[in-house]
Amino acid sequence: MRKGVCALLMALVMSSMGGIVFAQEVQNCDAIMPSATNGVMLYDIPQITADTEIFRRTPMIDGVIEDGEWDTYYTFETGGWSATTFADWDTQNVYVAAKSNRPLDFLTVLDCCDDGWFHGEDNYEFRATRVSDGALSLSVSRYESMNTKAPVATPVSPQEMASVELRSAKVEGVYMIEMRIPVALIPGFKLANGKKIGFQVALNASGGDSGWVPNNELGDTKQCIVVTKKFATLKPLELGFDLRDTVVAKGDELIGKFHLKNGGGEKMDVESFVIAGEGLAGEHLSSAKVRMDGLTAGQHVSGDYRSLVLSGMRVGSWALGAEVKSANSRLGSALVSFDVVEPFEIKLRLPDRDVRADAKDVTVGVVISNYRRSNIDGVAKVIFPTGWELWRGLDQRDFQISGKSNTAVSFKAKPPLGAIGDIPVRIDVICGNETKTVEGKFRVVNP
Repeated sequence: MRKGVCALLMALVMSSMGGIVFAQEVQNCDAIMPSATNGVMLYDIPQITADTEIFRRTPMIDGVIEDGEWDTYYTFETGGWSATTFADWDTQNVYVAAKSNRPLDFLTVLDCCDDGWFHGEDNYEFRATRVSDGALSLSVSRYESMNTKAPVATPVSPQEMASVELRSAKVEGVYMIEMRIPVALIPGFKLANGKKIGFQVALNASGGDSGWVPNNELGDTKQCIVVTKKFATLKPLELGFDLRDTVVAKGDELIGKFHLKNGGGEKMDVESFVIAGEGLAGEHLSSAKVRMDGLTAGQHVSGDYRSLVLSGMRVGSWALGAEVKSANSRLGSALVSFDVVEPFEIKLRLPDRDVRADAKDVTVGVVISNYRRSNIDGVAKVIFPTGWELWRGLDQRDFQISGKSNTAVSFKAKPPLGAIGDIPVRIDVICGNETKTVEGKFRVVNP
């Protein structure tokens, strides 16, 4: 299936027929010449319609925006400057990007509780500004706006700054910027389907503080909602799209069902519907096409979908799409998000306090989580420093875990005389052809 097979969502421009448009492009794209003020070129602000439903998808932050990798937030063209911004999310991050035919500065603001820029301490600014060599300089600020009418930007700590990832590139005359904002940066901030946030992206190709598009007002955020599904249909067509599991381990099948119904009183010219991976997921998932001879009044049909999730799919959020077509046009489309995870994960368990040197023994272990639907089995092996005596000499133990569950494997070891200080421990977990390793330390102290 081609990339972006269900870029259906962007192509479904049916406003004259009562359709819904997910990410509308600028309505006024007249080429208005920019004006110059004190040597700085200023562009007329075009009419912009942003897609306030931010879809769950995990792009790769490498500075290069690929087709089918992102979801559009808004596009515009003014005075020969054309640009597109993008926004996505998953439970760990907010993702923002832009591409432009001109060099640009990049600004994102977040009002995490969507309670206004002058309320609380949840307002953040992420600003990437061009410097003398053309590179981008990133600044991240928190606006402490509790009980004040003039919030002041406070730079985040170096550690917090380092958690924000920014990449940029120029490819064939197109300037691209990608940014990852970790949810953990913002105290108490969590993302889940249906959460509302205050959000805005602004661009500046002028090189001055007054040239931001769509506006220069920092706190002028839009109310956005983060979603896991999107639908666009021509009435009276009704769509539904559900997955058996929204979290799928590599090696398992992605299983879904697509529904469509003619809610009107006359037959609709429905020729077919297609289900396939949307965007970059189209390179990894199979596609299914169902041909039809129209949809009579009140008729309901559905189509099943199954595709193996292979090891080549990155861990993260992806999109599955469906498209309904007549002989001449698209009648409806849908997107649903799902997560790809590793078949199993491991977490080390160590003593939660210092261990006395005269202790009889020490227990360490590993928690193994099975994300597959089927059972898995394997072996866990522990490595202690020389001199530690393992209970019954057992340095490895077999395990079996039911589907979608976890288990703990423990080892006991007796400390040797003189074992004081930080004690390194390593546990290898072997399951099938895959080995995962986890390491850590605990401290032994004098009694």
